[in-house]
Amino acid sequence: MAEKRIDRKLAIGIIGTIGFVTLCILAIIFYDSASTSDPQIRITNFGSYYRNAPSSTQVDIQVLLYKTVLSNTDGSSDLSSVTGSIRSEGVVDDYDPITDVHTGSFVIDLPAVSQSYAISFDWARFNNNPHLSQYGVIITCLDESMLTYGFFPCSDILFSTGDDDYGDPITQYLPHSTLNYEITYAGIGGGLIVKIVLSASEERIDPEGSINRYKEQALSYIRSAGVNPDDYTIEWRVQRPTL
Repeated sequence: MAEKRIDRKLAIGIIGTIGFVTLCILAIIFYDSASTSDPQIRITNFGSYYRNAPSSTQVDIQVLLYKTVLSNTDGSSDLSSVTGSIRSEGVVDDYDPITDVHTGSFVIDLPAVSQSYAISFDWARFNNNPHLSQYGVIITCLDESMLTYGFFPCSDILFSTGDDDYGDPITQYLPHSTLNYEITYAGIGGGLIVKIVLSASEERIDPEGSINRYKEQALSYIRSAGVNPDDYTIEWRVQRPTL
């Protein structure tokens, strides 16, 4: 009789565990379907380069990519079947153990619409990590020399919500990102944040030379916006690879 009572308790425990696991799986499925409802352009080989990135990060990139491509077409194109693939050259996938922030950047080609873009992003285990950049994902137009399919009229999607531009004319040109640096607006006070991303080879061969070169490129871009970099407090951040 005692053995039957034990078996019954064991069976009840197993059934309860199975029920709990089932509810968790259903919750995850519901969450994923709810968070991926926005139109996206699927990146076919994202997982090959960024295996550890959360699915939500890929969704954020693909949603913004859809919006960017849509803004650079005539509006009549059907983008539902368009896919993109990451160009193997210049892929960055770094992790800073001090800040616990992952950063990535790559160039994506979209043959169906004959367009290419530069994409940079970051993520961390916790969304409230203070070291995350102001914009989780940035998509920018490429120099014509880097375009696979030739020139196309390209405009970056610029971020502005309410009073975030603070009346500063440079905000219409930010954020700006290349494979090597990212410029964002710090907000009140008119400060700028420039994050420089070094590759492993640059860190080994001549890190300071690479940093100075990208600093000058960032300053040149700021000047091209018709403003003087000396009028801004610039916070320089360097993202070094883990060797």
